[in-house]
Amino acid sequence: MKRAKIGLPIFFFLLVLSIILLLFIQNPLMQPLQSVTLPIQKWIFTTFSQVPLISSGDTEKIQEENNALRRQLAQFKRYEMDNKALRDQFETTTPAPRDLLPANVVGMNEDTIIIDKGGQDRVKVGDIIVLKDNLVGKVSKTSPNVSRVTLISHPATSFTAETAKTAAIGVVKARGGDTITLENVVLSDKVEKDDLVVTRGNIDERGEGFPSELVVGKVISVNKKASNLFQEAQIKSLVDFKRVRMVFVIIN
Repeated sequence: MKRAKIGLPIFFFLLVLSIILLLFIQNPLMQPLQSVTLPIQKWIFTTFSQVPLISSGDTEKIQEENNALRRQLAQFKRYEMDNKALRDQFETTTPAPRDLLPANVVGMNEDTIIIDKGGQDRVKVGDIIVLKDNLVGKVSKTSPNVSRVTLISHPATSFTAETAKTAAIGVVKARGGDTITLENVVLSDKVEKDDLVVTRGNIDERGEGFPSELVVGKVISVNKKASNLFQEAQIKSLVDFKRVRMVFVIIN
């Protein structure tokens, strides 16, 4: 490294000197002096070519430092995202922040996720998972350190909900993927596009079930025909389950 620092000023000096000699040689009046200037130019070229600006070892070290900085930056961005999720969640009044346990998503499968909280963290089967005031799913299996969460997009989903604006009551069902519907809504009830669908609250005597006023999603289309007994609406969750990295467990 020391040699590289010394070589940089020499490089500029020799470069300027070489240019001067080149102009000097190209002058027809100076051609008789080529026998003197050519050895000097040769020496400059040889010396210059042997002075490394940055050694291969230094290049590898710089690359390692750059890689380390990139990793630190990525980690910082992850911490920043986690902190934002925490701030956003605890600014939400429903559910109450005191009842929430933050959990990182450490695995994902079709319509299920794995979180890094389990039995030793007081997580149990049936606990509800949220993000802000959005319903994410329900804990379906636990171990001491991790738990499996069944998302509301899972085909086994079935619970009562209502529209926020018009209070139209129906049953939320899913067919896997992004397909979630509000079914069995009577024709006399009004269902509007862009209205929110929220949980009605069906907690039993054991404390299990969905709390009220959790957002299931937004109505994106309505299928209503006079010939049918019921109407149904297609719902889109406000949570992108494929991108979520932190969720919150409602601890009873």
